[in-house]
Amino acid sequence: GFFACFLMVLVLLFRVQPYLMMSGLEKWNQCYEEKELTELPLTGKEELEERLSRQKFRLMEGEYYTRSRFSFWKDVIHYYVRVVEDVDIESAIQRESARFDRMGKAKKNFCLLLFIYLERVGEYEKEMVKNFVKHGIMLEEFQPQSACSVLAVAVDERTNAGYFLDMERRSWIVLYSYGSRMLKKIAERK
Repeated sequence: GFFACFLMVLVLLFRVQPYLMMSGLEKWNQCYEEKELTELPLTGKEELEERLSRQKFRLMEGEYYTRSRFSFWKDVIHYYVRVVEDVDIESAIQRESARFDRMGKAKKNFCLLLFIYLERVGEYEKEMVKNFVKHGIMLEEFQPQSACSVLAVAVDERTNAGYFLDMERRSWIVLYSYGSRMLKKIAERK
């Protein structure tokens, strides 16, 4: 009867789910691959840090700026901002992501906005940002209970232009979309 049909549907879902998931991953990968990075006018490091203070971020030990905000869908989102200078974007992203992971956060819903100031932002740096972020967003899409998201911004020190993958309207349950909105608030000129 009903119970037998229900069990059959469950068995089919468990057998088909990996194929559906792979199909979904390929679809999202293609979507993000086609999306261009957004260029955002930023400022030098010192003025960016002043803007963070005006946005009620407070400086913690370890050079993270932090702020928590209420969210209807996520309860509270804990934003962390790190501003660094580097010559290699790949090593900066890996080092800072690992450093953030080692902080041992006991809460959930963490969003790291990582501003990486570079002498020059070229195609290689843009591709690194896109690939790093793309994989993080896809992980969040398929594991919505994810506790952390990292939004990397490559900032060209000559032009003060920041480059990031804007997914603000992607989803209300994906932490990355909250980070995109916060980044735009920080970058607003007043």
